[in-house]
Amino acid sequence: MVTMMLILAGASLVVEMLIAYKHKIYRHFVQSSTMNNLIGSFGISYVLGWLFGAAGLTVLCAAVLSTAASIPIYAVSRVEIYKMNQEVPEDCADIEVVFA
Repeated sequence: MVTMMLILAGASLVVEMLIAYKHKIYRHFVQSSTMNNLIGSFGISYVLGWLFGAAGLTVLCAAVLSTAASIPIYAVSRVEIYKMNQEVPEDCADIEVVFA
């Protein structure tokens, strides 16, 4: 169960990053707030779990791990995007950013 959970979490994170890279609409949706990131990440984990035949606790734990890994990725991405515009979003104000 633990092995399946880790494989599913890794696959979910990779698929989520590929979707975010290829589709600007999805990337904007998940970068707009942490709640949208939770919804998107849990949804992708659920679909991948269904495709691989995982169920219950395995999918839940994989979704939590995948979401926990993707939240900092999108936070850094948001800061980098706003860094180019010389402004920092309010939900990232506590992150210290040095503009070059």
